[in-house]
Amino acid sequence: MTGHKRQAAEKSARQYLEMRGFKLLESNFKRSKYTIDLIAIKNQAIYFMSIHLTGDAMASFDMVTPSNLNQTVLAGASWIEENKWDGPVHHGVIELDHINFAVVNLIEDLI
Repeated sequence: MTGHKRQAAEKSARQYLEMRGFKLLESNFKRSKYTIDLIAIKNQAIYFMSIHLTGDAMASFDMVTPSNLNQTVLAGASWIEENKWDGPVHHGVIELDHINFAVVNLIEDLI
């Protein structure tokens, strides 16, 4: 995703989550080669969210691989350790339309 697309997608995803009661804590959390697009909290649980854009051929959820999920889990483990978090944790995905960045789907707990 290019810089402009990434910024637009993150802005749309943040707004969508905030309208649904999430409080955003961090964007683009990076440790080593692992990244989490958005980290939010809701109902005393942490959500590590990946942002994916739909394509013409298939839904972006179809492109979420075990490797993608593993990278999010590893980055999340770093965040948990650094922040001494001991509450519930969820790994989710936000799917946005690749043209206007409208949220098409949200899975709050993918794994």
